[in-house]
Amino acid sequence: HPDLASNIKWCVAVLNGVISSNCNDGNGHGTHVIGTIAALSNGIGVVGVAPNVEIYAIKALRDDGSGSYSDIIAAIDLAVKGPDGVVDADGDGVIVGDPQDDAPEVISMSLGGYSDVAQMRQVIQAAYNWGITVVAAAGNEGYNYPAYPAGYPEVIAVGAVDSSGNVPSWSNRYPEVSAPGVNIYSTYPDNTYATLSGTSMATPHVSATVALIQAARLANGLTPLPPGTEDDTSTNTIRGILHVTAMDKGTAGYDKYYGYGVIDAYAAVTTAIGGSQPPQPVQLLKNPGFDTDTSYWTFYKGTYIKYFTWLSSYNGAYGVAVMYGYIPGGRSDWAYLGQSVNFPRGITSGTIEIKYYARAGGGTIRVLVGI
Repeated sequence: HPDLASNIKWCVAVLNGVISSNCNDGNGHGTHVIGTIAALSNGIGVVGVAPNVEIYAIKALRDDGSGSYSDIIAAIDLAVKGPDGVVDADGDGVIVGDPQDDAPEVISMSLGGYSDVAQMRQVIQAAYNWGITVVAAAGNEGYNYPAYPAGYPEVIAVGAVDSSGNVPSWSNRYPEVSAPGVNIYSTYPDNTYATLSGTSMATPHVSATVALIQAARLANGLTPLPPGTEDDTSTNTIRGILHVTAMDKGTAGYDKYYGYGVIDAYAAVTTAIGGSQPPQPVQLLKNPGFDTDTSYWTFYKGTYIKYFTWLSSYNGAYGVAVMYGYIPGGRSDWAYLGQSVNFPRGITSGTIEIKYYARAGGGTIRVLVGI
C-alpha cells in the first residue's frame, strides 16, 4: 500500500505452525489497523497517529479472521525476538530502546478470544518483563469483561468510543482505557481505504500513542519508560501516564465503560517528556450564571471541527466541554458552544468574563460575545 510501504520493516506469517514470508493480507483487518498506527504523512489517503514508526507486521490469523492460540503464541515470541531472531543480542539485559537490538517497543494485538491459555500468558509475561508494552482489543461482544489477551494484567485492554465520546453497546466492559473505534477510516488492501468499527480499530490508537511516548523520550535523551501496572497512576510508566492524562468520561475516575478514560495522545507525550500539564479548563457545568444541565448548551459545528463531548472531569476540573476535529494544514475553522443568558431587567452596565483554553501550538482562538 503506498500509504504504508516505507514504514513496513519486517513482514512474516505464522500459520498452522509454519513460519513464512507470505504475509499478504487477504482479509483487510491488518492493513486497516496498521494504517491507523503508521500511515504516512504524504499528502494522500490518511495519516497515522505515529507516521514515522517502523512496523513489524506479523500475520497470525487466516484470511477469514480465524486462527489458533498456538500461532498467536508463536507470533508474540517472534515479535519479541525481532527480525534477527535473537533476544538481547548484545547481552546487556536491555532490549527496549536499545539500538543494538531489534525488538519492538510495543506489541499491538487487535484480536482476542475467551480461553485463558497458560502458554499465551507466559509469552506475554516474557515480553512484559523485557519492558515491551503490550496492547490488545477488549472485544466486541458487549461482555462484562475483556477478551484474552487483553484480560491479562500485563496487557492494556482497549475499549471503543464513537465520535461523540459514547461507548457502543458491543464494546466489552472494564477496559483499561478507551479510544476511537467507530467508523474509523484507514488503509485497506489493493491500495484502497475503508471504514471499519471495533475495539480492533481503537487498539492501534493506543499502541501508536505508546510509540510516540517512547520515541519522544528517546529524542529528548531520556530512557524509555517501563509498561507499568493496570492500577498505576504515576508518571514514571507508560500505563500510569495513559491513566492520568486520559479524558475522563462517565463516572469520575475509573469506570466499567471507559476505564480511566479516552486517551489523549498530546497530553500523554507532553507528560512523558516532562512538559507541563494544560492550564486549568473552564468548569462550564459549575460556572455561576450558567445552567448546569448539559441540555441547555448548543454546539455549533464548523467545517472541520465537527465533534463535541462533555467530560466528567479533566485536569482537575469537572463539567468540561471538548470540541475537536482535524483541520488540514493551511486551513482555519470555527465552532462554538453557546447558552442563552438572561440579564435582569434594568441592568445597564456590568462585566462579562470570558475564559477559554487551548493547547500549546494550536491555532488562534477568537471569542465572540453576542448581547
